[in-house]
Amino acid sequence: GEEGGIVAGKMGHDVILVPYKWWYIEYYQSDSKISPIGIGHYVPLQQVYDYNPVPEKLDEDKRHHVKGVQANVWTEYMYSEEITEWYTYPRIIALSEIACSPKEKKDYTDFLRRLENQRVRMDMHGINYFIPLPEDEGHPSCNYVAFVDSVSLGFSSPEPVKYVYTTDGTEPTSNSKEYTAKLSFRDNTQLKIRSVVASGKMGSVRTIEIAKEDYRKSLEGLK
Repeated sequence: GEEGGIVAGKMGHDVILVPYKWWYIEYYQSDSKISPIGIGHYVPLQQVYDYNPVPEKLDEDKRHHVKGVQANVWTEYMYSEEITEWYTYPRIIALSEIACSPKEKKDYTDFLRRLENQRVRMDMHGINYFIPLPEDEGHPSCNYVAFVDSVSLGFSSPEPVKYVYTTDGTEPTSNSKEYTAKLSFRDNTQLKIRSVVASGKMGSVRTIEIAKEDYRKSLEGLK
């Protein structure tokens, strides 16, 4: 971890840093309510990228002892190679860049631009990388929404991405209607929504049942 690495560096030992809050990449990278089961914390792509591998707490004359960085992927809950890849990529690419790039050269916006080319390369190798999921805006995600009069649903993502959706029961395609603002509903609806990255590859379909319901009758009225 970071603190152990700092102590070892101050003692004059060479270290490889593996700070768990940034580089344990079996942690969730999106809303846990709609992700394959993972462990504990939330570590989105930008958090991995933003970490400085040479801690400011380490005296300048000791910083040369930081020889590198490492990410861990503990697989207790990963029952398939596809899920392991889903958790690992593209966060491992962010780790690779910060391991090789000086702090002043890091640029997350530019990294996201270049990541689109990396996704194409991963497609060529058949890697099941993470594509950002449409997450409920402002609260934990839920795939069943009950309402009385009307309801509005908004979606966000830890990474910039395009969403497409349908409300007629069909699977969304790249030509389906694009999500641009909150969606309002007054009737029972099955909403299907998914992400599309620049290459045209699509993420998993999220199906949300939106149900109009009456208020529950009071217990007094049931006597």
